[in-house]
Amino acid sequence: MRAWWSAAKQWFGLCHAPELATVGGVFTFGVLGVLVWVVALCSVSGTAWAQSAGPPTASQSPEARPKTGVTVPLAKLQPAVPRSLVVGVRRDWGPLAFAGPDGEPSGYAVELFREVAKEAGLVPIFRFYDQSLGITEALNTREIDVAGARVAISVEEDVIQTTPYFVSRASVFVRRGQSGVRDVDDLRGKRVAVLRFSAAHDWAITHGLDALVLDVPRGVLAAVADGRADCCVLFRSFALYLMDELGLETVIPTDIELDGVSAGFCFATRVEDARLARAIDQALVRVQQSGRDRVLQAKWIDSLEPSRGTWEIPREVVTLAVAGLIGALAILAWREMRLRQRVQIERDVAERCRHQFESAMQGSLDAVFLMESMRDEHGVIRDFRIAELNERGEQLIGASREEVIGQKLCEFRPINRTAGFFDRYVRVVETGESLEEEFAIDAPPIAATWIYHQVVKVGDGIIITSRNISERKRLEIDVRQSQKMEAIGQLAGGIVHDFRNLLLAIQGNLELAKRQVGHAHPAQNSLEQIEEAARQAGNVTQSLLLFTRRAVPTYERVDLTELVNRTARLLWRTLPPTIRLEVPMERRPCWVLCDETQVQQLLMNLAINGRDAILARADSSGVLTLTAFTDDEERNVVEVRDTGVGMKPEVLARIFEPYFTTKPRGQGTGMGLSIAHAIVTSIGGAIAVDSEVGRGTTIKVQLPPAPEPEVAPLPANTKQAPRVGKRKIALVEASGLVRSIMTTMLERMNIETLAAATVSELSTTVLNQSVDAAIVDLDSEQAPDLAELRRAVGPTRPILVIRPAEFTLDVVDPMFAVLNKPFNAMQLADALQKAFAMADEHASSAV
Repeated sequence: MRAWWSAAKQWFGLCHAPELATVGGVFTFGVLGVLVWVVALCSVSGTAWAQSAGPPTASQSPEARPKTGVTVPLAKLQPAVPRSLVVGVRRDWGPLAFAGPDGEPSGYAVELFREVAKEAGLVPIFRFYDQSLGITEALNTREIDVAGARVAISVEEDVIQTTPYFVSRASVFVRRGQSGVRDVDDLRGKRVAVLRFSAAHDWAITHGLDALVLDVPRGVLAAVADGRADCCVLFRSFALYLMDELGLETVIPTDIELDGVSAGFCFATRVEDARLARAIDQALVRVQQSGRDRVLQAKWIDSLEPSRGTWEIPREVVTLAVAGLIGALAILAWREMRLRQRVQIERDVAERCRHQFESAMQGSLDAVFLMESMRDEHGVIRDFRIAELNERGEQLIGASREEVIGQKLCEFRPINRTAGFFDRYVRVVETGESLEEEFAIDAPPIAATWIYHQVVKVGDGIIITSRNISERKRLEIDVRQSQKMEAIGQLAGGIVHDFRNLLLAIQGNLELAKRQVGHAHPAQNSLEQIEEAARQAGNVTQSLLLFTRRAVPTYERVDLTELVNRTARLLWRTLPPTIRLEVPMERRPCWVLCDETQVQQLLMNLAINGRDAILARADSSGVLTLTAFTDDEERNVVEVRDTGVGMKPEVLARIFEPYFTTKPRGQGTGMGLSIAHAIVTSIGGAIAVDSEVGRGTTIKVQLPPAPEPEVAPLPANTKQAPRVGKRKIALVEASGLVRSIMTTMLERMNIETLAAATVSELSTTVLNQSVDAAIVDLDSEQAPDLAELRRAVGPTRPILVIRPAEFTLDVVDPMFAVLNKPFNAMQLADALQKAFAMADEHASSAV
């Protein structure tokens, strides 16, 4: 019977569908007219069919349709009510509010508020709670804006209640077939089951009934069904909903009404949201006036009522009803045909969309994964089931589609839970906020070290698009590495500027000291060692500039045998007594074309690494061997061999990487061997390393040979200083130390010196005195005014420009000579002699 009434009510709703307005409108209005005539006929004839139907239900009674005030247009409310509202409802309070099969809010109160919100121009967002107390607390703490199904209370100071939209009365429920319960007095002497702390509980205590108090409505109905209680008292709509949900057919309601046992339900807001409460109340009035709330009551509440007894209907009514039913069935058939067509169209569209989605998913350049939420009985997400993935996804995770589909995410890849991915995915589903992140990962067989992915909510699940960005991250690391090298170059330029001036002062004073003490003095050897160390320090700065590409190497013919000997003499004094230095050499020279500074820096770096490897042994002792020779292929070879701890294969594979070092923090920069490798490759050589743990390391550097010179050059200390003669020279040098040592050098050459820190400081003195030449340090000022100096000394006098080797002189002047830093007294005298000779040659050609 209930199914028949539901079909009839659905038909009355369908008759108002827009597509039937033309085809079935006339017939529909005719059927409605017949039904109205039938009702009138039954009222006039005095038949008892209405009385046999029993009292009206709670939703049909006058109390269930409370009257409200006069409607006020919502547009007059200022300021405007917020358009988006969070509405709190009970998860299990059917038929008013409950979680439907899909987990979405459903029920009479939910759909009624949707209609009210639509009428008021609002957008509701429903949030579930397990208890009414939780809804009240959420309302007070502003977690929600509206309480959706609240029991109306006469006095409430904290909230504002709307007009009750539904009143539920208590009814007595008995087992099917049980007799003897016709009114309230029949309940005396019977065991009555009631819900604890409910209005029915209070009523049973007041009337002195034998009450069985239980904590949940399901338990109250079950007590009647299994015979623990003779009957129960519950609110009718809630009890009927539970009976329908549980399929409980052994318990039926009676028509006994209990005075004063009822509850009205309303919407509620906070006191400060008074305007919102008025807007909801006024929209509720309009929904009730339009009859939409009656349709919802029929759907959610009236449909729960059990079927009535057989009606006594006159023959004329039956005839007219049959005719109307036939017409209704015809309309329903036509409606069904239209619905089938629409359903088929929707299925076709859905199928096309599915194919398009699969095509887009498989054609994506990213890995795509579709996952469904797996919830427990409390609605909590416990895992995700992998529903679909594309070919890129198979490649990324290293598994086939057949192995993955249907698997639980956290069981298939436990790293999703241990690394926190699962919690972030759950947050996306619960909040609807998308997730975008990139992260490093080390979880074979995943074919990536860095992954970028986006996670978006889809229904009750997520879709993940992942991209392998390992190559991009590697390039970023390379860029940062090059930026570090650029920073080192900038730092080296600043350091070398000051360090070279200090070395020039050291070397100049050492040269003067050697001349003063004489060759037979005991300190002569120490002075020579200091001079060699100073020269090596200058080579270090030059090597640093070369490594950072801030200087151009100067290639010349160099004897490797003599260079190794000099390096060994310098290195010998830095070794501890436990290390023995051996330098076996060939008698004939090994000529190569290279930058001498670079190769010496190469030898020092290799030797220092060998020394550290020996010191790492338990006894800190061993042998360090440096040698130069020509191999069978006529290639010149420098070999550095140590008896240190040796290297593991994984260390050996990375020794030439910049910044890689096995030394403790603060004891190594990781730049020595990388500089050595850069030097060898820049001059067309090759470097080979042979090492084994416990046996030591041998490094061979092969360099391309150079032809032998026709006449071997004399040693530097046998050269005689050129004679300059008595001259007067203006000197511009910003560094006090360099200015002092250069003045001393020039005075020992019998040259009178006019020294100044800047060109502008010297110009007045030069203009008042006649000078033979000028010396200016290009590195002494950021932008030396050479034009001003030229005007001061005159157009016919030479100017000697001292500059760093990596600087270029962009001046077109035949009277400019150049001397590179660092230099000694002999090189300075030689440069001055060439400058004066150039000036004399220019003067004679001008005459």
